[in-house]
Amino acid sequence: MVSICVVIGQAPYTAERPYTAMRFVNTALLEGHSVKLFLVEDGIFAALNTQDPTEYPNVKDWINQGLEAGNLEIKACGVCMKARGITEENFVEGVTAGTMHDLVAYVTECDKSLFF
Repeated sequence: MVSICVVIGQAPYTAERPYTAMRFVNTALLEGHSVKLFLVEDGIFAALNTQDPTEYPNVKDWINQGLEAGNLEIKACGVCMKARGITEENFVEGVTAGTMHDLVAYVTECDKSLFF
C-alpha cells in the first residue's frame, strides 16, 4: 500500500472538486492506503461542521466517513483560516490547523500527491 497526499483548494458546492477529492480519499482508505489531506484556500470550507446542503452530497459527511475509517490525517491552512475568520472550533472533530511546513512534510513523506 502507498501513502497519498491530497490537497483540496476549492470550496464545496461551488465546484465538484472537493466532492471528487473526498470520494477518492475514501476509496483509497477502503483499499488500505494511508492519506494525508491538506485543505488550502477556499478548500478549508470543506471541513466546516455546519454544512447542511439540500441538493448536493454533504462533503462534511465524506470527511467524517474518512476519519472514522482511520489512516487519515487532516490539516487546514492556518493562514487561510485566519483570512476567512475560521477557527478549529468551526471544523468537524479531527481537523486541525496546519502550516505550509505541514504541507511540505505531507508531500515529502507521501508516495503520491494530488491537488484538487
